Amino acid sequence: MILGEEEFLQAFSNIVPVTVIEDYRAYYDAEGCVTGFAGSGFPDGDNWISIDRELYITHNWTNLHVVDGKIVYIAPVYYYHFSLTRGTKGFKVVKYHAGLVVESDEEYTDIEFYDKRNN
Repeated sequence: MILGEEEFLQAFSNIVPVTVIEDYRAYYDAEGCVTGFAGSGFPDGDNWISIDRELYITHNWTNLHVVDGKIVYIAPVYYYHFSLTRGTKGFKVVKYHAGLVVESDEEYTDIEFYDKRNN
């Protein structure tokens, strides 16, 4: 059976459009650290919040945390070793080899002192 233009337009007007609902989630642990994202096949669990598509597609979730129901970026804290010119505090290491710590009862000719600071 071949439909004419009028019948085709009448049939086409009866089609109900399908609405696609996008849902993106960020999952987090008990400390609020984001552990991953999902856009479908959602895992079980209560520790998630809805996020937008842009965050789902573009963001690395390594340093994201959930605070008061919102995602925030928390910069990591790095510890640097700064060389000290005099050894009144800090610890002794072999010069140019900060991984080789000189114990208090050891003697070594070429040492430098390091202090642990939080930046």
